[in-house]
Amino acid sequence: MGSHKTYPTVSQIHGRNAALSSALKTKSNLLKVPGRTHVMIAIPCVKASITIKIATLLCDCICEGIKPGGKFIYSFKFVNDYHPTEYARNVLCRHFLDSDAEYLWFIDSDTMPSDDSLKLMDAVGADIFAGVYPIGRQDKGNRVLAVDWGMYKKVENSDYGHVSLPLEAYQKDEIIDVDAAATGCMVISRKVIEHFAKDAEKDEDGTPAIFKWPKKCTGKSATSDDFDFCMRAKEVGFNIKVHTGVRWGHLKLKDLQDVYEQLKSAWKAGYEESMEDGATDALNRGMGVEDGDSEYLSADRA
Repeated sequence: MGSHKTYPTVSQIHGRNAALSSALKTKSNLLKVPGRTHVMIAIPCVKASITIKIATLLCDCICEGIKPGGKFIYSFKFVNDYHPTEYARNVLCRHFLDSDAEYLWFIDSDTMPSDDSLKLMDAVGADIFAGVYPIGRQDKGNRVLAVDWGMYKKVENSDYGHVSLPLEAYQKDEIIDVDAAATGCMVISRKVIEHFAKDAEKDEDGTPAIFKWPKKCTGKSATSDDFDFCMRAKEVGFNIKVHTGVRWGHLKLKDLQDVYEQLKSAWKAGYEESMEDGATDALNRGMGVEDGDSEYLSADRA
């Protein structure tokens, strides 16, 4: 008998997820709770799967919604295999607008929510509010590591108009102002969605083109749907904040050759910086480099 592989996704409902399924069927009754804010969690799925961590978060949301004294009540909406990405988000926006929810919480199906994810809602106080998770940005001009934490500041004359903010520069639970954030863990207030839906082009089923993925004349991406959405939101005066304490994982398949190139780039950048500071001895010893063996650290051999 062959070996059995277990992957951290769920597509069949059983065990704890059976409670989730049962609650989803009765959510219309659960939502009728005076004094609580309705939050719709919107998940664009691929192959009808979500991670176990997301399933756990949804169960936590149900428990939070029915316990005495809670501030929020949650409902859930999934779309499966809707392509491209911006279309899936727009369909979810349509379902949100048809509901009485006050906040739309996008959760991408390949994310890994942390156990304390609900503190994002406890601290919500912006038009657009996001957690962070690692994102591959090989085409966004990051010269050290082609991965960032999905929070950005606008910088004029930079290669891509925005630069990523280093998570390490902030305390664990800081709430910071940003100019753009990743959409895979993003809470958006109703007034923002309604603003962009008002004059948006609509599909025959009423789906508004709120999220867009701008293209160059060559067909290449000019930017991404989350960058475009955030830039337009900032232009009309909406604010965007990030909670640095809501730190999720992100499941992605990665070619190890790309990983090697990224790590090599980071190592070389660190070496060059230490050369500028005149602090090379400790670095060389740590890398097993003997005195005078400068060729070992040449670009050709790094």
